[in-house]
Amino acid sequence: MTTYSPLSKQVKAAIIDRIGLGSVISDPELLNQYRSDASKLSAIPELVVVAKTVQDIQALLELANIYRFPVTPRGGGSGLAGGCVPNCGGVVVLTTALNRIKVIDNKNFIMKVEPGVISEKVCTAAADQNLFYPPDPAGMDQSTIGGNAATDAGGPA
Repeated sequence: MTTYSPLSKQVKAAIIDRIGLGSVISDPELLNQYRSDASKLSAIPELVVVAKTVQDIQALLELANIYRFPVTPRGGGSGLAGGCVPNCGGVVVLTTALNRIKVIDNKNFIMKVEPGVISEKVCTAAADQNLFYPPDPAGMDQSTIGGNAATDAGGPA
């Protein structure tokens, strides 16, 4: 079993140094906003990192491996499975700022998107290209593609 350590001042400083103070949430009032999803599960993170680039996530995970702290990804927070709840403490990495549709390839029926893209936006972008995106998770206007993939949220359709 893997054991994790609470975030020390040294670890928090290392995260801020690598990611930047403007992308780190540490205020207890604000951390409370990231404690749960639409399930009844709840746990308060020690920090939240607002990832703005893939490099932010890479740096955070590198530090997590060095200092042995858990990282819990979070998209829209609309899930019912508790997937974004930081049950082991540590850091929640918020992916909603990574919200671009990068490529729509009509020939191969491929769409390359970042994890924070809202599901409804993917559906609309596909329709605009005369394509069909069939998943229909609950909360299409809030759920993100990363969260849909992580929790296998396909919806009733």
